[in-house]
Amino acid sequence: MIFNKIRKIIFGVVAAIIFLAVFIGYYTHTTLPADIEGESYDLIIITGEGTSNKTLLGNVPERLDYAVKLFEGQQHKPRIILSGYGGGYVVRGEGEVEADLMYQRLVPEMERLGFNSEEFLLRENKSHHTLENAVFSKRLFKEDETNILVLVTPKAYYRVKLIFNSVFEQEVKVVSLREQSRREKLNEVLRTIGILPVLIIPNDDTKLDVYEKLYLFFIGESCMKDGLINTILCVGT
Repeated sequence: MIFNKIRKIIFGVVAAIIFLAVFIGYYTHTTLPADIEGESYDLIIITGEGTSNKTLLGNVPERLDYAVKLFEGQQHKPRIILSGYGGGYVVRGEGEVEADLMYQRLVPEMERLGFNSEEFLLRENKSHHTLENAVFSKRLFKEDETNILVLVTPKAYYRVKLIFNSVFEQEVKVVSLREQSRREKLNEVLRTIGILPVLIIPNDDTKLDVYEKLYLFFIGESCMKDGLINTILCVGT
């Protein structure tokens, strides 16, 4: 009896290790710009990474520039969704909403290229975290936009990949401008695994409702304060 219990425990542990190894192995392979050379897209989505003093943080400016490069190089021009209200459920001041700042940066580029920004740039300025980035962006895309590209911060690469593929229910190409570091991969493991139960929920609105309740229950108002929790859990969520 005891031997059977021990055997089941060992089997469960081994199965869990194998699952995590496959899971992490697949989602930690970073797709870089060189991997998508020659490909074209119908829709490009750029997620935010936080703001400070009306300035975009992280490598968002570089991702915006890369999106313009892709746009300019394609014969079939893609629409671009600029996604983000700000990391965490924090009230933003005027001029601190990520999508609006991204939009302001890209409008002159569209004009330079001779295109109407209102036709090609879409602002998704409601999302507080990655799950909302995906759900709210999905509500803006068209059914004929089958080739979708997401330009993402390296530190959240495979979590974004998991979430967007799940929400869009198709293979979404996720690209980072640089390889994800080992430390970034390790930091993302628990957050990536933690989102799995929420993604199993079939309805998007229910997903968001459950995630928000869990987020606020475990974090509360920590995202409104400076400190370690804000750095780890709130910036670039």
